[in-house]
Amino acid sequence: MGSTEQTKCSPGTVQPDTGKATCNRCAAGKYQPAEGEQTCVDCEPGHFCPLGASAALPCKEGSYSNRTDLSSAAQCNTSQPGFYATTGSTAPRPCRPGTIAAEPRMGLCAPCAAGTYHDNEQQAECKPCEPGSYCPEGASAPLPCEEGSYSDATNLASAEQCTPTEAGHFSSTGSTQQMPCSPGTVAPNASMGACAKCEAGTFQAEPGQLVCEPCTPGSYCAEGAAAALPCKAGTYQNATMLQLNLSMTGPDNCLECPPGSACGTGAAEPSQCSPGTVAPNAGMATCNRCAAGGSGSGIGYRVSGIGFGLGLEYG
Repeated sequence: MGSTEQTKCSPGTVQPDTGKATCNRCAAGKYQPAEGEQTCVDCEPGHFCPLGASAALPCKEGSYSNRTDLSSAAQCNTSQPGFYATTGSTAPRPCRPGTIAAEPRMGLCAPCAAGTYHDNEQQAECKPCEPGSYCPEGASAPLPCEEGSYSDATNLASAEQCTPTEAGHFSSTGSTQQMPCSPGTVAPNASMGACAKCEAGTFQAEPGQLVCEPCTPGSYCAEGAAAALPCKAGTYQNATMLQLNLSMTGPDNCLECPPGSACGTGAAEPSQCSPGTVAPNAGMATCNRCAAGGSGSGIGYRVSGIGFGLGLEYG
């Protein structure tokens, strides 16, 4: 029996001619999503179209294409290591820093494992973390160990894995080892990023120490002193001043030796002149012997016939 009405071609088929009994399937590499059409359209980039396709089918993840005539998934290009392609991609994309694609046909890049990193894109493998640093998962660059900690390992994943410095030592940011404090400085606590200078009036002669030492009698100690420096000849500094915590930070803090006494270099107390010697002036390093024809009795000196001290000198 003949048809009483015409029937529209279904999606995936077309009929360009009149008077035809059947519709033609779209050729491979083309498709038609609507019904009653006369021509098929080219397949879409990132897709393939088998024979009689009513829709363009996307290339699978890990594959791509920018062509418009594909007829099967096998014709989509495979993404290579270091690149990825999501479903329906027209081109592969490089893995961003901190991620990799170790295998071909990857739909997504994988983050670098903790303890590794990569600072470039389109990579197939991550690099070990660097000494003095740690690398969390997905790191695009090593992160330095904080000051007061250090490491020479290449697999750290967090700052907590960096080793704290010991007391008497320090480490700056990104250190691979701890360093002992230099003379004149100390680190009383662990995890110090820098050593503290000895306060004025104290010193430390040895490296790697926790506390500074009080300045010694007969000496002065400036800030950061690695040694107690002796008062110059003609001056002195005694233990009483240190016990009273009086500042002894420079040579000007040393006291002038009084008349009747001598003060050698580094003197802690004035030394009174012995019989037969005198010190008529302040600030003398040694006592002078009496001139021939004169004598000295007791301990002291004479100036212009006037006696001072504990005894008199006369001629």
